[in-house]
Amino acid sequence: MNAYLLICKESLKAMRSVHAMVLCAVFVALNVLLGSFTIEIGKILEISFTSLAAAACSYCCGPFLGAIGGVAADLIKFMMRPSIFFIGFTFNELLLGLIYGFAFYHKPITWKRVIITRAIVTVVLNLILTSLWLNMLYGSALFAAIRVWKNILLFPIECFMLYTILKTCERVAPALLRKKQ
Repeated sequence: MNAYLLICKESLKAMRSVHAMVLCAVFVALNVLLGSFTIEIGKILEISFTSLAAAACSYCCGPFLGAIGGVAADLIKFMMRPSIFFIGFTFNELLLGLIYGFAFYHKPITWKRVIITRAIVTVVLNLILTSLWLNMLYGSALFAAIRVWKNILLFPIECFMLYTILKTCERVAPALLRKKQ
């Protein structure tokens, strides 16, 4: 519990840093850019790489800026490509930033940490909440079965990409976060 309080304290401290906010804005822009390369398979199924930018943001800037960045990216993507706005998906982005931030901020990147965190994101956000939001929007529970298969197939690929991105951030982040004097 103390470790989470320390992460909260450090993350709140990062929110007062202009340097961290600018870095968060860069990751938001990257998230929006990756969102434009989303592969849509019908109305209810899509493959996206935006969570990689969200993970990098949360790793470098902490859970709170990661959550704010996720919400900002979701709202910007909606404004760029208007469709049905549903606050549940924005809530998912907020939770994604928090989960990645608490899992990765100021912590070493290991396969175990990446797999467990990605499993939490997959089950809680992708399978439970997103399926709930889609059911609320479209009134059909059929989406859940299709989503389960998609998430099972993509899980190892997403873990590999997440590990690769975060290991890169682990090497590059000290230079990005170093304050100029």
